[in-house]
This record gives sequence, structure tokens and C-alpha cells, in this order.
Amino acid sequence: VAEDLMRAAQLSARRGRAEAGEISAKRSLTIARIIHGDESLAMARFQLAVGDFYRTVGRFDLAHASLLKAGRIFQRERGDRHPESIEAWIQGGHLEKSQHRFREADTLYRRAMAAHIRTEGKRALSVGTDLLHVGDLSRAEGKPKAAFKMLRASLEIREAGLGPGHPDVAETEEVLAEVQVLLRLSLIHIS
Repeated sequence: VAEDLMRAAQLSARRGRAEAGEISAKRSLTIARIIHGDESLAMARFQLAVGDFYRTVGRFDLAHASLLKAGRIFQRERGDRHPESIEAWIQGGHLEKSQHRFREADTLYRRAMAAHIRTEGKRALSVGTDLLHVGDLSRAEGKPKAAFKMLRASLEIREAGLGPGHPDVAETEEVLAEVQVLLRLSLIHIS
């Protein structure tokens, strides 16, 4: 029931019905807390989902608290190389980026990338995704040269691992195209 309520909350958020979603999210957490306890891995997964919900609806303070709690539990129970710990950092990076706290987002994205490199290697698809996050963050910061470098590396890894027609490759190409436009515009302004 708690999982269904969390899915209902996320669906409500995507449909712009934050109040209904918040009711479902709170009920989901209450049920999960009763069943799993406050410090369990299962609760950390609910906290991660709740953090994503609150980020989606713009309740950044609540999102931050949920993501911190999830990250703390994952790191304590799983260590800093486990995919769930890494996902908490990535979600935290998304949250910081959405608030224009670029330095904090960069720190979290790079922490996730370092963990992926240690566990999977420099050419892993997860590293390609991390490079996309860092590149898109640089784009949002107005640093198109840095973004271009990261996005080219992301594209190379994702194309090699997934093939040129994959949707994840297209995702990187889309952000890269935006950055190329920014670079051209900056050259026009300099001239």
C-alpha cells in the first residue's frame, strides 16, 4: 500500500496536483515507518522517492531533508560505492541544480561519478550519464566550454555502449546541441 501511495504521489506531482500528492506521500511514509522502522534500507528508499516528489513540486526544504536522510542510511548500511548511495547523491545533485546551487550540485555529481569510476571503470554507461549531469550543470551555469567537453565525453561513452540510435544517446545529443548554440552565440558576441 505504501508503494502504491508513493506512486500516486509522484503521478499527482507530474499532473500538477501537489496537494493531493503530498497527502499520498505523507501517508506512504507513515505506513513505511510503521512497517520498516525509521532507519531501515526500505525507509531510505521511501525517503529517496519522497525527496524526488518534493523536488518535483518545489518543496525544496522537505526534499533536502528526505534526501539527506536517505543518503545517510544508504551510506551507513551499504557504503559509498553502492548504487543506492550513489543514487542519493545524484538526486541531491538534481535538487541543488534546481535551486541554482551549482557548486553543491557539482560536488554531488562528481562524487557519484568518482564512485562509478571506482566500481565500474571510466568507460561505464553510468559514467556517461554522470558526465551528462555535469555537462548539463555547466550549461545551466553559463559555462558552455566546460559543458561541451563533458558532453562530448558522455556522448562517446553512451554511443559506444548503446549505439547511435538509442534514446539515451539522443538525450546527450540534445543537450550538446544546446551547448553548441551557446558557444556560437558567445563567438558572435565577441566579434
